[in-house]
Amino acid sequence: MSANFLSVTFCSQVAQKLLAWLPTVRGFSIVGSWLFRLLPVNPFVDVRVRGKPFRLDLRYRSQLAIIKDWPPEPAEIGFVLEHLQAGGVFFDLGSNWGLYTAVAAAVVGEDGLVAAVELNPEPFARLMRLVHASSLVNVLAFNVTLSDVSGDRVGIVKPWYRNDTASFMSKAASDEAVAITTRTLDKLWEQVGSPQVRMVKLDVEGFEPLVIGGAELLFDRRHRFCFGRSI
Repeated sequence: MSANFLSVTFCSQVAQKLLAWLPTVRGFSIVGSWLFRLLPVNPFVDVRVRGKPFRLDLRYRSQLAIIKDWPPEPAEIGFVLEHLQAGGVFFDLGSNWGLYTAVAAAVVGEDGLVAAVELNPEPFARLMRLVHASSLVNVLAFNVTLSDVSGDRVGIVKPWYRNDTASFMSKAASDEAVAITTRTLDKLWEQVGSPQVRMVKLDVEGFEPLVIGGAELLFDRRHRFCFGRSI
């Protein structure tokens, strides 16, 4: 992937060397994130996508892992860079802390729109910090759970064994769950003015069928590109 489109600059050479020293084995991101929390090292990394900057923080496991494996998900991000255009509309469904939101926002420019949806309040707060700190004026962010019906009260379960942002929707109440209201993708699409969507990234931890089930109107418009990924 061309460095002109996607590049990183460490705010500290010590941080860059420390990250390079960490072995890419199971659990390395846990150890690494705690090292950057405990050591007096500048943990920030500046990322540029087509000249538009945003900043990542190595104290968070998911962001550290992405920088360690840079460029992250090269085929997927390459697809976005190749097929998304200035002025386009991108839906980031399951945006987490906002990697694809930031990439897409840089590509579509101020005349475009990125709708970012994240159900978990913790990564959503990081997403909002990223949006504000990077002046992503073309991003609309929603802290809702997408499903095939609107108005259901569901829970959020955050497994201890996943990274610091992964979560799942659960209809069963539990001590680990945080209640949140569902919304269909069609309702959200209408809320932002029913635009012609150029691309959709769908990564909702196995609940993709429910999200698609609530998007009959959106997908009936025969949008040319639909990009999905489930980890």
